Amino acid sequence: MNFIIFLISNLFLFLFLNYLFNKFNIFQDNFNVSFHKQFINKQRVPYSGGIVLYITLILYGFYENNINYLLTFSLLSIGLLSDTHKLNSTLKRFLFQLIIIIIFIYVNDLYIPSIKLSYFDTLIQNNVFFSILF
Repeated sequence: MNFIIFLISNLFLFLFLNYLFNKFNIFQDNFNVSFHKQFINKQRVPYSGGIVLYITLILYGFYENNINYLLTFSLLSIGLLSDTHKLNSTLKRFLFQLIIIIIFIYVNDLYIPSIKLSYFDTLIQNNVFFSILF
């Protein structure tokens, strides 16, 4: 039942923010689009999806520590900067996201303890960097 409430509240929040963003022209692609983008979609696209997801994560308190809020906000900021054409370098975007994800994995102690292959299991158990990257 909680999941249904979560989905319904997410939908209403998305529709409300989408209405506000369209009305006040916030976070919309108003730049000259290339031929490829015009072929796919001729309308302006609001960037409210990530914002809605981040707000619902805050409202429902999905994170156990505050560093996760900061890390996910950093990912949201990178996405918004990329969508608004303020961060155009794909290499910089990739490196920023890679660093944030590695920090997220390290802080939350996410790893695979075993994959049932002895060589890789010893690498995972003995090398922290290999287990994080794996």
